[in-house]
Amino acid sequence: MYKQFFSGKKAVFFDLDGTLVDTTPVWDAAMAEALGNLNFQWRGANFIGGKGLAKTWTEYLDYEGYDPGVSISELVKQTKDKFIKHLKDSEIDVRKGFWPFTVQLQEQLDMKLAMVTNTDKEVAEAILKYLGLSNAFDLKVFGDDVKKKKPNPEIYKLAIKQLNLSPKDVLVFEDSPEGAKAAAKAGTDLIVVWDWRKYAEKEFPRKALVFIQDFSAFPGHLDKTYLEAFKEAKEARESKEAEKAKEEVSE
Repeated sequence: MYKQFFSGKKAVFFDLDGTLVDTTPVWDAAMAEALGNLNFQWRGANFIGGKGLAKTWTEYLDYEGYDPGVSISELVKQTKDKFIKHLKDSEIDVRKGFWPFTVQLQEQLDMKLAMVTNTDKEVAEAILKYLGLSNAFDLKVFGDDVKKKKPNPEIYKLAIKQLNLSPKDVLVFEDSPEGAKAAAKAGTDLIVVWDWRKYAEKEFPRKALVFIQDFSAFPGHLDKTYLEAFKEAKEARESKEAEKAKEEVSE
């Protein structure tokens, strides 16, 4: 049923936070502790997602009117440290369907897999290790590998270049408007792992092919288009009805 999205593609790129796994609870705890240590209250869960820590902190502090008395870079460092600490006690896991989906992509469709994230390497590698994903990708590109993070397309262009591909060869999975815009600007096709509670559909580029909640719909359904699957189901139903009618006549 989803063959049309993958036909002609040579690689699938995944964002990390929010796409492969919902890390919001861990980031929320880390940022609450970092700001709490400075005697300020954190209530910015809705600010988390796709922008990178520096921009998230800048926007939140401006919104609340806080002057934490430390630099944004120091606040970012503290948040990373707190995140890795809280990660060890978390219960986060990859989104449903990810493992069988990637097995099918690699073994049946012979596709390359890349993880392309705004998260810096130290934290992203800790997440991947915790989830058992350290060796799941042919390429990993981190936020500190580029000068400009998403929504700038630089990180996707870098990943495309490193795999010697063109944008049309790539399908991207993203969860945030910032990440989706970066993928669209890089010229790739795009599927959105959508949390309707955080983002409105209109915030995403019109280039998005489809909106999904997890990866469970894909395994076992990459070899046919919607029309092919409908035709096959119709033929099977008609064949069953014909057999039933034949049995009734013979009786």
